[in-house]
Amino acid sequence: MKILHHMNIHSITKGSQTVIIDKQMIQELVGLRNKTFHGNKNDDDSYKKAVENLLYIDEKILSYIGSF
Repeated sequence: MKILHHMNIHSITKGSQTVIIDKQMIQELVGLRNKTFHGNKNDDDSYKKAVENLLYIDEKILSYIGSF
């Protein structure tokens, strides 16, 4: 999260929804990652949401890198 904030990435916007990148969001992503590697893959909606959020974050990171 700190590196994202260093790149001035504090939130993502998906349509009309703004998602704040905070400690809770990062903990949810890490939790899903841990479930994946420990065999608990029952929460498809959470995975879809996480993948979508990560794609938006990736887009912002690439934009940041491209600004140099």
